[in-house]
Amino acid sequence: MESNFASCAQLLKHNNSLKSVKLYENRVCDRGVKDLAEMLKVNGSLKKMNLFGNSISAEGAKGLAEALTVNCSLEYINLGCNNIGDKGA
Repeated sequence: MESNFASCAQLLKHNNSLKSVKLYENRVCDRGVKDLAEMLKVNGSLKKMNLFGNSISAEGAKGLAEALTVNCSLEYINLGCNNIGDKGA
């Protein structure tokens, strides 16, 4: 099943002008974060991403961490008020 953010992530994949994305308190959850993580693997322009308060768990954080090993542009990510816990930190 596709997340509500699959289309957004697809558009961001090859966008080379957008520098900041604010998705705070948008119910992104783990499924949406998976789509955003795939986007981060190829997007080279985003510098800031705000995912504050989106019910992201340790599993979602793990996907983001993997994407960030290949993404060289993102300088700031806000994951405050999620459900990541020690396991996903």
